[in-house]
Amino acid sequence: MPRQRITPLMLRLPEKLHRRLVQLARSNQRSLNNELVSRLERTVAAEDPLPPEVEQMLARIGESMKRRDQLEAELARALIRVAPKELKKVIGRVYGEESKS
Repeated sequence: MPRQRITPLMLRLPEKLHRRLVQLARSNQRSLNNELVSRLERTVAAEDPLPPEVEQMLARIGESMKRRDQLEAELARALIRVAPKELKKVIGRVYGEESKS
């Protein structure tokens, strides 16, 4: 993943706002800079919403992923009931191959 360029910014804030942002950053376990960047990113994203058709597509993808997870869980439960030894062998082969790559 390419590194993102960071641009320094000098910022003047009212003291009360600065104190509040510091408190929020601490409660979110972030630096003040990370808190400001996170809040600015959310604000900008909210002002530039995705087109409705993209939102619908993302919703359908989310639903499909949930259904896939449900089916995988059902399949695993069925395999454990029917063929636990064979399932262990398959899991061993799959994870054994992944760890070698």
